[in-house]
Parts: sequence; C-alpha cells; structure tokens
Amino acid sequence: VYNGVLAVAWGALLYVVAAGAGAGGSPKGINTAAARFARLPQLAALMEVIHAMIGLVPSSPLMALTQWGGKAHALFAILYGVPQVQSSWMGPVMLAVWALSEVIRYP
Repeated sequence: VYNGVLAVAWGALLYVVAAGAGAGGSPKGINTAAARFARLPQLAALMEVIHAMIGLVPSSPLMALTQWGGKAHALFAILYGVPQVQSSWMGPVMLAVWALSEVIRYP
C-alpha cells in the first residue's frame, strides 16, 4: 500500500509539472501548483527511516535519514524557501526528474 500510494503521489506531481510546462505556464506558477503534490510524498518518505529503524527493510536508518534530509532540504529550504529559485525553470526541471525517478522506484 505504501509503495502504491507514493507512486501515485509522485505520478500526480509529474503530471502537474508536465501539464504546466506543456500549457506554457511560468516556472513560479508550476512550482506553486506542484507544491502540494511535492510536500506530501516527501513527508511520507520519512516512513522509510522508520522502516529501517524497526528492521522492516534491510537498510541503514542513518543512510535513510541522510537521504530523506537531503531531499527535504532541497524541497523545503531551497525550492520553496528561496524566491529566486521559484522563478527559475530549474525548479520544475528538478521536480520532474525527481518525480520520474520516484515513480519507477516505488511500484
């Protein structure tokens, strides 16, 4: 269930970014529209740290936390925390590539 939900969430984010870019949207508009779709799966991905801590998956909790923290920092502190980044095409590109990598990872 967890993997399916996150695959759908990242797929929705990928759709929002692609549809916004295809419709000629501005980077800021695409970032704003994608924000709600990006925040939820990234916060939910914190469960991967918990899964590692309780032994549900054979991975290091510290490694999972480091990976989650880096992604959370890129999303919350940089993409949605720096106005200049919100107006750049690098935000939608990062979200699209990130979502694409997550969609193929979760199913």
